[in-house]
Amino acid sequence: MRIGAAPLLALSAALAPCAAQTSIPELASRMETARGSLAPAGEPAAGSDIEFSGRVDVPTGSFDVLILVRREPFAYREELRWHGVTAGGAETAPPPGHARRTVFLSNGARCWNLADEVGPAGPMAGLASVELLDTANLFRLLLDPVATLERVAVKPRFVTDELQHAVEEDHADVFFSWPHGTSWVATIPLASGQLVNLADSTGVTHRWYRALEWRPLGDGLVFPSRIEFGSDRLTLGAVRLQSARAGLRHAPELFAGDPAAPLPERLDATRLLVTGHPVPGAAAFVLPEVAVHGAASAGSVWTVFDTGAIGFYIHPELADGLGLLTIGAESTSGVFGNRRTMIRWIDRFDLGRYALLQVPAPDPPPPPFNELPAEDSVGAIIGGPRLMELSPVLDLRAGRLVLRGGPTVRPLSELAGRPAALVPLAIGRNGYLALEVLVGGTSLDAALDTGLPFVLRLARSDLPRLGLPADDDAWRRRGALPYRMTAMSGQAGDDLLVRLEQDVSLGSLTLRQPWVVIASSHQDGPAELPTLVGAGALSALDQVGFDWARRRLELVPPDALVSSAGEGAAPHIVVPPPGRFLGFILDPPDRGAMTLPHDLPHVISVMPGTPAAEAGLRQKDMLAQAGGVECEGRAPMDLWPRLHALPEGAIELRVRREGLDEVLVLRIEP
Repeated sequence: MRIGAAPLLALSAALAPCAAQTSIPELASRMETARGSLAPAGEPAAGSDIEFSGRVDVPTGSFDVLILVRREPFAYREELRWHGVTAGGAETAPPPGHARRTVFLSNGARCWNLADEVGPAGPMAGLASVELLDTANLFRLLLDPVATLERVAVKPRFVTDELQHAVEEDHADVFFSWPHGTSWVATIPLASGQLVNLADSTGVTHRWYRALEWRPLGDGLVFPSRIEFGSDRLTLGAVRLQSARAGLRHAPELFAGDPAAPLPERLDATRLLVTGHPVPGAAAFVLPEVAVHGAASAGSVWTVFDTGAIGFYIHPELADGLGLLTIGAESTSGVFGNRRTMIRWIDRFDLGRYALLQVPAPDPPPPPFNELPAEDSVGAIIGGPRLMELSPVLDLRAGRLVLRGGPTVRPLSELAGRPAALVPLAIGRNGYLALEVLVGGTSLDAALDTGLPFVLRLARSDLPRLGLPADDDAWRRRGALPYRMTAMSGQAGDDLLVRLEQDVSLGSLTLRQPWVVIASSHQDGPAELPTLVGAGALSALDQVGFDWARRRLELVPPDALVSSAGEGAAPHIVVPPPGRFLGFILDPPDRGAMTLPHDLPHVISVMPGTPAAEAGLRQKDMLAQAGGVECEGRAPMDLWPRLHALPEGAIELRVRREGLDEVLVLRIEP
């Protein structure tokens, strides 16, 4: 446990309920009283610093603590000096993780430590980094409660639109979370409006803080002068606050020390794969060379680029193998409902040449990707604001992920040297990337979700606007197929796969009559989930940019898809109708399997009523050749694009079937 975190965590949490919208007048009044007792008398001048000093007592000695806070832009500095002596007067060593003089810094998003102010010693790791982020953000809350709760404090995800609270006869319990994953419950007596207890609300870390002996500390600031802290029922120490001063201006160098180099104007970060899919036009964007660091290193982790994710996810088995710290729990939302997951702490997440530090990641098991080689599997998912703020570019033609930085983000058209079509983006409800999509000329509000492989997943509520049936049986009569999918939250459900008669458009990009999925009326996903635009809508392009500063999607097409464009004008892009869906799904060759042959992909599913079923293809068949394309040693991610590119007409399949020596020849008719 990082000793210095305790005073700030306990002091600041009292303010969390202040900005909560509540219909209980008594609670609102008491929270306003609490806010007033902690705010300085008279607002400090803009940009002024505040300084706190005190002492931290632990069983083996004590620390002098000095805390400096810069309000705008926010920065936090904590200095600890060790005073440890035995009963005989001999000096003792400081607790693990501390030097005799330690300096910690944070900007509210990352944290690091300095070595005796010589220079940056590097980012912090493990529980120490989590606690320092708790401290910094909670102290930010202390100085500006309303603005901080709006920007930094968050509700427990997918539970309620407001901070939760429960009011007993004499006190209120207020629940809130921080973006880095920790969640708390603050207990405030209604008689005083002052915090008396703060505890881990998830029961994962079991940390708690108790605020005692409230009194003025100087410059109109009222704080508890004694803070006890511990874990479970064990008290680990106490903090005594001695003074506070406001209106100061410290040298900027005191808050310097971020070891992360600024992102250059253009950084070719890491390799990118566009995987094929059994359904023509569908795809996934996968980064095969991501590295995740915890107590151990995992080497390369295959990672899905998912704009529909609210952040970073990691496979629970991988998290356990890396020894990643569990810091909380939450309900992770997906297409087919919510799932309770643990939140793991990743010290470092490497996107090739770019490192993301101190990343919280829920751990739902990601969906199986049958298209990947048998020896590879998806271990992580990346998305959310921390990724989008890097204004990434998916260079689908070159197979690279590019990140953009510098004072201003250069438009993709300048980097590519070619015009780009632009599609406005917005931040929608629950943090989705919202955009407009046209289906047959009718406008729909949609969310961009590249974790979805298809061009589109139509929300059932949008079907009447398109003049389409909302009944599953009506769709089956039209030839729709039940399609089993697993969402990025790890939960599975059945949608309906259908070839649209209408075109789909994003700005000046038009996709002719694509294969899409329709939300089944029998699945239990969130009722408010909008229509989703998936990776398939973008997979035919050369480059796709996410210009976060200008909130827009940038689309650079291959010349073959440009139907018209004036000089310097945005291109009009037309993707032709995709091929037919053959109706079977493959697993990759498994060289470790007991059955022969090991080097052929095998059929794991054949859908009734499809061309493959009518040709006699069966589950467990091993595909040796399809339409002249040799399948030996090929993963489905490479095989599907070749099969979809075959000319219209009959397709001959050469199949090995268990129990038969000869190769079967099956014919899929047009």
